[in-house]
Parts: sequence; structure tokens; C-alpha cells
Amino acid sequence: MIKIRPYHEGDDAQIIALIQEVLDEYGIEQDVSQESDLQDIPAYFDFSNGGGLWVLDNDGQIVGTIGLHKISDEACYFLRFYVKKEYRGQGWGSKLWHHRAEYLKTLPYKKAYATSFHAFTEALEFYRTHDYKEVDKEGFPVETRWADVFFVKELA
Repeated sequence: MIKIRPYHEGDDAQIIALIQEVLDEYGIEQDVSQESDLQDIPAYFDFSNGGGLWVLDNDGQIVGTIGLHKISDEACYFLRFYVKKEYRGQGWGSKLWHHRAEYLKTLPYKKAYATSFHAFTEALEFYRTHDYKEVDKEGFPVETRWADVFFVKELA
């Protein structure tokens, strides 16, 4: 049975493997195990401090992720939105997105930032459909190693 659940200690290896698989699929040559947020998932995606990381769990196999990181009291960074290829086109990305969006409504953020990569055409369309506006990298509040498309959304 497929379910969305919060990150649990011990999920790290599967999360890293999933993200690496998706990046490899799109020809992005990065070793995600070196990404700082994935080296200490509980600290970076701290639920007790306005963040969170959720996984799409299919009977113990992680097949999707979506994360939220607190930048400041008024801004957050939405990241690590990945779904394994075999699960795309079935609504699982939308379910992850809306799960995170419901959680976001409970927080005081006024802006949400996001990044992506130009080859992730489905993800880019998803952001635009959900009122994220593309912005320049200059002045973007989060450092990324390989993202080349930057978004912001004003929250109500």
C-alpha cells in the first residue's frame, strides 16, 4: 500500500538513492550524497522548526519525496520534490505536493522559494501551475549546486 508519511530515521539511504536515480535519469552528474541537506536530514528538515520531509512509501520502498526548509520566520524553501519514474503520471506528485501544502498552511511563512533544473519540464510546469513565479538567481536566498531555475511564491 502506498502512503505519504514523515521522514523516519533510517530512511536516508533510500532517499539519497531515489534522488540520485532521478538526477541520473536526467543526465545531471552530481553525487547527491555530498549535498549538505542530505548529510543531516533531521537537522535540515527540522519539523520542530518549520520544516519537514515527507516520503511516498510503497510497502517500505521510498518512491517519492518532498521537503520544506525554514529560511527565516517569514520564508521557506521547498525542495527535494522527486517521484520515481514508474510512479509518475499517476497523481502521486500531486498528492505529495498537496500534503506539503496543507502543512504549509499551518505555518506563518509569507514567501516560499523553490528551485529546479531546466530538464525537469514536468516539475517546472507544476510550479508555474501553482503560481510560483520564475526569478533571477541573483539575490536568491538559498545556495544550490546545480539548480538553474528559481521560483518564488507569495503566500496568503
